[in-house]
Amino acid sequence: MDRLRTAFWGLCGLAHRSVHWLMNACFALSDRSFGRLSPIAQTASALTSLAVLCILAVWADAGILRHGAGLGEDQLEVLGLLAYSYEFQLVLVALRGVAVLLLAGVVLARWRSRVIARLQGVALLACSAAFVLLIVLLLQGPTLLHGLQPQAFHRFMRNASWLRTLGIGILLGGWLVLAWLTLLRAKVQAHYGLRRARLIGDRLLPALRSGGDDPQFSSSLWWATGLHCAWLILIPVLLRGCGWEEPYEIPEGQGAKVVLTEIRRVKKEKVKKQKLVLSMNTDILFYHIDPDESEILEETEKVTQNEYQARGVEGKIGDASGPSGGWPHGMPGRVRFIRLQYDGGDWDQDLHLSADDNMLFKLGQITGLPVARRAEQRTIGRLRFFPKGKAPPFVFLTGRGGMNVSNHEVTALRDYCLKEGGMIFADNGGGTFNTSFRAAMKRVFPEKSWITISRDDQMFQHPHLFPNGAPAFWHHSGREAVGLRHDGRWVAFYHQGDLNDAWKTGHSGIHEGLANQAYKLGVNVVHYAFTQYLAHHHQGKVD
Repeated sequence: MDRLRTAFWGLCGLAHRSVHWLMNACFALSDRSFGRLSPIAQTASALTSLAVLCILAVWADAGILRHGAGLGEDQLEVLGLLAYSYEFQLVLVALRGVAVLLLAGVVLARWRSRVIARLQGVALLACSAAFVLLIVLLLQGPTLLHGLQPQAFHRFMRNASWLRTLGIGILLGGWLVLAWLTLLRAKVQAHYGLRRARLIGDRLLPALRSGGDDPQFSSSLWWATGLHCAWLILIPVLLRGCGWEEPYEIPEGQGAKVVLTEIRRVKKEKVKKQKLVLSMNTDILFYHIDPDESEILEETEKVTQNEYQARGVEGKIGDASGPSGGWPHGMPGRVRFIRLQYDGGDWDQDLHLSADDNMLFKLGQITGLPVARRAEQRTIGRLRFFPKGKAPPFVFLTGRGGMNVSNHEVTALRDYCLKEGGMIFADNGGGTFNTSFRAAMKRVFPEKSWITISRDDQMFQHPHLFPNGAPAFWHHSGREAVGLRHDGRWVAFYHQGDLNDAWKTGHSGIHEGLANQAYKLGVNVVHYAFTQYLAHHHQGKVD
């Protein structure tokens, strides 16, 4: 352990000297120290680089790689990919924790506590171990991505995975090259007998291990703390608009309201078979029940005999008429699919099977609208941080367990629906979700009651026609879609038949045609939400 600790501290010193030498070379100050800025440069370079790397790594959290699960668990490459995703996420979580420990250590080292110095030592040791694991996993990533079948997920998602994986690999590789150059420089200096003065930055690690007995290093801690706050807190906050969410931009254009029409397929009527009479002389008639006479089968045939096909009209989905899809009051943006996170249950049901991503991709295919590369997730409280008029027109919510909503989240949901004009798109995944969701909505809208959405509602008319209303694939709590209405529009659409289950990869075994109906229903809900949201902000109430 002592040898490992010594080697680790030597590696850290090498990294710090590498950064210092690079900065000197860049500013042509190879024979001069930075004075008060020298320890700042050493500390900030290590901690800020680590934090930035962790932020970049979070963007490549391997969630996109879960699309490989759709290939089937019996395939070895999928099992390897899932294991890779899990390990990758663990390392990223560890790195984020290490970055926090290091930053806290720099701030608390002002008191020159040996405990703080040991805390920093443990954090740096964990950092080196996490970096080694991250490098190993990054080397595995391209191999796994290359082995995946292209139909597992969209090419945009696959390209994003490649870019993020290779980008982080380049950052780590650059750090290793920098360390190698410093080592090479040290060997050249040793060969020619060159010696240089010991700079303040070289005394950083001994100062940390000794509790900060270097007065010049101690006096610079406030500078280092301020610099880290500027890099890690102030600048990101300013760039994000003081914590505001990225504005949601509805695609702009002149789309057509109705682009699909119904084509009814007439089935050949079956001739009823002659009833079997037991005796010609008896008044009692005996016959066996023909399965074709079943009321359930008859109802199913009526529902499934409607087929839908694009009509040859000029225009795409939207709220006007014209050659391009979109809405008149929209902006140059992409359709985003946002799922809400909540406490107490499995808010991420079927998320690992690409349900949301599949729906988003199909929406782009069916409508021709530009869509985001992948679905997103937000906590309920984050709904308040979207700019007014640029919030998501709908948010998706599902699960099959309990749902705990705080008073703060209740207020956020109510303001989002009533004031901002948004809509909750909910789906019953089974279990106790129906009870907990209805109870939560009763807190959000205590004055409203659930209403069965009629089959002739515009939700089921545009852009796809559903003459029998929303199809219930697995009617967990009912066959009909219900909603909450406010000021002439739906503020909550509740599908009780596990629509999300039909979106996921594999569609839970249902027929491809029924899965397409699930996607088309989702398109209708999104179209309705977009139209009503823009009407709320630009035209007022729409009946």
